[in-house]
Amino acid sequence: VNTESNWTENGVLYLDEWLLLVDMLRAGDSELDVFTVKDGTRGVASGAFMANGFAEIVFPDSVECFDGSYYSFNNIVEKITFGAGVKTLTGMMFSQTSGEIIISENNPYYKVVDEFILTKDGKELIYCFRTAKELTVPEGVEIIIDRAFASNRSEKIILNEGLLEIGE
Repeated sequence: VNTESNWTENGVLYLDEWLLLVDMLRAGDSELDVFTVKDGTRGVASGAFMANGFAEIVFPDSVECFDGSYYSFNNIVEKITFGAGVKTLTGMMFSQTSGEIIISENNPYYKVVDEFILTKDGKELIYCFRTAKELTVPEGVEIIIDRAFASNRSEKIILNEGLLEIGE
């Protein structure tokens, strides 16, 4: 798998339709402050962005899945953009991220409302990516999944009346 022919000139390891690893030694290159995953990539391996130094990461519409639950989009990342194809997001993916997160309006599974990633129907809160003195969980949220507030340092979080379940 880790053969020289699978590496791109920018130190990125792809295998078929999967992004496996971004060489962290190249993360400081000024040309790579914004990293855009190659169009046609369907999946991203867990750990592909460990210890990177990118200011921005862009996932095209072709990316559907993330293998594993833990991604270290570290706190250096200022902006992460997901295309219309992404089907699974978890709070664990963003446990060290406090930058801006954008999800395509054409994504049928997720949306961003203020500082929250929600399922498209607004019933599950996936992640809160901003810290404020006080945050209010949006109306309509019934479930807060595990680690939804993993990197949040807000002093007060106001829960809504319709909330049914809170993860760890």
